[in-house]
Amino acid sequence: MLWLAVKQVHPEAWRSFLRARVSLDLPTPELIAGMGLDTAAIAAWVGQHGRAEIADHYTRSSRLGVTASPTLFVNNTEHRESSRCQRMGSRCSVLFTKRVGDAVTP
Repeated sequence: MLWLAVKQVHPEAWRSFLRARVSLDLPTPELIAGMGLDTAAIAAWVGQHGRAEIADHYTRSSRLGVTASPTLFVNNTEHRESSRCQRMGSRCSVLFTKRVGDAVTP
């Protein structure tokens, strides 16, 4: 729920939070505090909206048939790497992430 709270309370910091989350080996609460984000506002959002938001995400994922994370949808259609990508292996995954991943908003 903390991730959702960061996105809602500090949308301007969302991408920086995601980059830091991937690159730093810190518990999420420590990362949030270290970024100087308003921890009281984040905690308040979690208390007020957290359960309902998680329930909405779960319902949407179930409706779309999402069974793994991450799952990429383009125009409401699940995107899977092509057979060409599968033959290229990890090199394609890096290219796919750079070309598509940067353009996708969470």
